[in-house]
Parts: sequence; C-alpha cells; structure tokens
Amino acid sequence: MMHRCRHWIAGLLLLTVLVSASSGVADSLKGKIDSLFAIASSLEFRYRDLVGPAQDSIAALTTAAVPYLIDRLGTTIAHERVALENIFRKIGPPAVPLLNQALLTTDSLQLSRVALILGNLPDTSSVANLLLVTQNPFYWVRYESIRALGFIKDTRAVAAVRVAMSDTNELVRTIAAVSAGHLQDTSLIPALIVALNDTYYGARLEARDELAKLPCEQKSDYLLPAVQEPGSPIRLRCLLSVLADDSCRYPLDKITPYFKYADPLVQSLAFRIAARTDKPMVAKYLSAMARENQSLIMRQTIDDLTGANETATTPYP
Repeated sequence: MMHRCRHWIAGLLLLTVLVSASSGVADSLKGKIDSLFAIASSLEFRYRDLVGPAQDSIAALTTAAVPYLIDRLGTTIAHERVALENIFRKIGPPAVPLLNQALLTTDSLQLSRVALILGNLPDTSSVANLLLVTQNPFYWVRYESIRALGFIKDTRAVAAVRVAMSDTNELVRTIAAVSAGHLQDTSLIPALIVALNDTYYGARLEARDELAKLPCEQKSDYLLPAVQEPGSPIRLRCLLSVLADDSCRYPLDKITPYFKYADPLVQSLAFRIAARTDKPMVAKYLSAMARENQSLIMRQTIDDLTGANETATTPYP
C-alpha cells in the first residue's frame, strides 16, 4: 500500500512540474525542459521515483530538446552529466545530426562532451566532423573524438588514430590503442607494436590487449617477425606474453632461440609457447636442466611443463 502511495505522489509531483512549466513565463519549451531536468538530474531522495520518468519525458521531445541539452553539456556537476548521457541515449539516432553540427560550433569542455555522446551513439555520419576536432588543443577533445571514432569503426579514421597513438598526452595515446583495436585495420598493427614501448603503462597494456585479440594468422605475420627485431626488454616480454597466452601454434625455430635468454621471464614464455607445438620436446629439454639453479619463475615453468606438480595416485594418510 505504501509503495502504491509513493508512486501516486511521485506521479502527482511530476504532473505538477509539467503544469507549472506550461504556465506563464515557463510556457516556453526551454522552461519545460529546465523544470524537468531539475528532477531528471536530481539526487534528492524525495525525487528518486521521478528521475526516470522525467528523463523519459525530455527524451520524448526528441530533436526539439537536443539544442537545450547540448547547451547543458558544459556543466561541471557530475550527476547532471550522467543524466544528460542517459537522456541522449534514450533519444538515440535522431540526436546525431544536431550533435554533429555542434562539433563545429562548441569548444573545449562542451565539445569533448559532444564527442562523448557521439561515441555512445555511433553513426558513420559523425566521422567527418569528428575528424575535424581530433587535433583540438584541448586533450580531452582529442581523447573523446578518437574514442568515438573507434566505436564507429569507420576506416576513414585510421590515419587520425595512427597520429593519436603518438600524441603528447598519455591518455590520448591509450584510447588511440583501444580505437586501433576497434578499427581492426592491419595497417595499425605496426603502430600497436610500437606502442609496447610507450613510456606510459596504460598505453602499453592497451596495445598489448589489442594485439592479443588478433587471429593466429596475423600474429604469425606481424608479431613473430617483431619478436626477432631489436627492441626494449619490455617490448619483447609483451610480444612473447601475447603469443604465450593464446592457443596458436608457432614455428619452433622462431621460439627456441629464447630458451637460453638471459631474462628468465622471456625464457619461461618461450617454453610455454613452444610446448603447444611440441610438448614432449620441451618437457625433455626442461627435465635436463638443473632445477635448483633456476629462478623461481623457471622452477615453476619446469614443474608446469614436465608434470612435476602432478601425482600418479591420490596420496592417503
């Protein structure tokens, strides 16, 4: 009973807002949206049952509400930004043309939020204008525009994403690696490999994760040759870790040279990669090694790949 009463009161409050917004000076569309948005973005407990309906009411205005919502995208209040994102998602594709135009008329913080919304509503019609702002001086505009282009997955963005992977800002470089993965264009694979040397760990990790998603054939064509090329130790570890974590099989002659590598992590990864192709050979090789003279990671690798951790029978007390 109390639950029904609360919903009845919530409906009455919303109706009151709509009526008051349609009278006097507040009779304008802006006044109506302002009144609804105050509730749609409210954190007050008394309005908790009205937030969703208020957002739905604004979204029902579709394109008529979009210019007023775009004006609000510069807000510095977090819960208002969340409300705006929700409302734009509810409006959906009809909002995209006006958002595309806003990319040419807004700037700085507001512009970055327009790009963010377009990333949530991916549409190829947004590509041309998003490309125009990928070099904006404000790094967060570059971040959001590159992010949006990745979600849209249009090959026209390949060149811009490649440039962003060398951006002066580490967060832009990181999202560029993510977008490169979304685009799935083989011409970006070399840039992802280069990103394994990035000074920022986030960019390295994202590049590594995107390379891990490549099919076996592309890993053989791009990552194996990269393993053979000179590079930093961290780059080599990242490349081998990608190959070690998948289910692909690689030519042994490309991997066995790393069995005697000075870095025990590289050694371990090489053995794990080779074991998928010829586990008996790897087990024999490891069994001949003096286990007690090895590093902790190599002792674990020996145990894992020779079956030293397994028991033939279940032990009994």
